[in-house]
Amino acid sequence: MTSEKAKDLVQLALGIALIAVFLSITDPFEIYTNVIRTDLNTYVFGLAVFLLIYPVAALRWIKIYSDHMLGIGDSLKTIAISYSLNKVLPFNSGDIARSKIMENYTKVGSHGKVLGLVGLERASDVAVLSATASISSISLLPVSNIFLTALPVVLIVSGMYSLRKFENSLVSLIDASSSAMPFNVGEYVKDSLRSFNRVSLNRLLLVFTLTCIRWLVNITAFYIIISSGGISLGIAQVAALTSLMSLVASLPITPAGLGAVEVSATGLLISFGLSTAESGTAVILTRSAGVLLMGIIGLLLLSLEGVNLGQLK
Repeated sequence: MTSEKAKDLVQLALGIALIAVFLSITDPFEIYTNVIRTDLNTYVFGLAVFLLIYPVAALRWIKIYSDHMLGIGDSLKTIAISYSLNKVLPFNSGDIARSKIMENYTKVGSHGKVLGLVGLERASDVAVLSATASISSISLLPVSNIFLTALPVVLIVSGMYSLRKFENSLVSLIDASSSAMPFNVGEYVKDSLRSFNRVSLNRLLLVFTLTCIRWLVNITAFYIIISSGGISLGIAQVAALTSLMSLVASLPITPAGLGAVEVSATGLLISFGLSTAESGTAVILTRSAGVLLMGIIGLLLLSLEGVNLGQLK
């Protein structure tokens, strides 16, 4: 067994163990009862709103990858497949394979460059989610705790500045270490760094604006989906929940945050005053959109486009 497969199995085992924890702290039978009583019309409307994420994310990727002619249709398919692979494979594989996915629709000159731009996309997501958590926490936490939630935003902004300010020093460090890196990793890293730093301030502002819209759509969709289960949460609480679930899911702990998202989100919802069954129901309903729907859409596109996972490695 290769070390990569061993890591995948460990991640899967950890995810299953965390799901067991999630089931132990909730009431599975009552969750099932709540789910089957969900208002179907409201739930479907929430899913329809959720799907609006795709055109916004596709437009954002076109603006990030503006040096190449990528149409909105091809960008939509690229984003849908990439997001899907993030949900069904470990280590955010859809992001890592973004350039391989794009080769089906346009010429990709440098895989490292695409990876650097994906890094910018992810940095904007984390910054906006952290800011959203900070803003929503104003009404949920004591003022003394607000600094802790704002800290990730400060770190990201200062980190982006440092990458630009000390680019030459970082390139020299990579060159000095490249002999110890396999498979030309050093060149990929340098390409990523340069592409990240070549994005103009105007493009950065546009990207962050589209990122704000993308997550506002997500929060609105989750608010509708949760309400379809007869569960009452304020918009600030849903914003905090969306931020937590998305940030935990982005960590390479388990595939798509399996188990880790469920446990952390349930804990947050219980702290908001929901019962364990209500908390579990809200988590299941939102995950049905954030994982199941996204996964199905991407896998269907892979099939329709005639692309197999082996081509993306």
